[in-house]
Amino acid sequence: MAKSNEKAFILGLSGLSSSGKTTLSRLLRTVFGPSCSILHQDDFYRPEEELPMVDGLRDWDCVEAVDFPAMIRVLGYIHTHGELPDELDSKEDQNTIGNSGVSLQEVEDVGRVVRESGLEINLKILDGFLLFHDDEVMSLLDAKIFLRAPYEKAKQRREARIGYATIEGFWEDPPGYFDKIVWPSYVKFHKRLFMGGVVSGDLDSELLETENTHSPREVDLPMNIILPWAVDIILNEAKRRQLGVDVSKNL
Repeated sequence: MAKSNEKAFILGLSGLSSSGKTTLSRLLRTVFGPSCSILHQDDFYRPEEELPMVDGLRDWDCVEAVDFPAMIRVLGYIHTHGELPDELDSKEDQNTIGNSGVSLQEVEDVGRVVRESGLEINLKILDGFLLFHDDEVMSLLDAKIFLRAPYEKAKQRREARIGYATIEGFWEDPPGYFDKIVWPSYVKFHKRLFMGGVVSGDLDSELLETENTHSPREVDLPMNIILPWAVDIILNEAKRRQLGVDVSKNL
């Protein structure tokens, strides 16, 4: 991996499983070019035999399943060196994703906006579904984006996946996994972000502003709308950090 002397800008990209996190991460990597790297929460899973059991199923979606101290060490390395550690071997990039719904021309148009901004951004993306649980992880992120998806659509997308590459080999969701594990964990660890703790309702805008977390106002917008919005968030946060100005747009 090429060495970088530029201070990294770390974006935390979180949300419900199958809300579009990995799709957006890969599109951003294309748009921002070779200096952009993706760090996946899934690369910090503990060994499968250490995961807790719920109703006879391995729970990959709980806090105990993730080695947060290891993640924090890597984030610290990125802050110090401006790059991901050479020894980090991502399994997540082996997993396939569906069509993003963003045309090559739309990607090129967004890339042009980045190039014409005049900003040199050494973007590192941390992609994961439990990023906003750990205070120390939160403190190491320069900006945060939270994606939502309706229950039914997220369930449909999750159950359509063929499986996931893991450190042990390959994982396929057992029948009923979304309803028994994925959705209850999402509710448990994210209800604090919503008014009254209702995850199908409105986000707590004051809390999100306090925590510098951005989320589209509408749920499950198409990716060709989310991509330029996310790029605007990154450019705005980077410009505010570098120049002390605010050029944000609302979605």
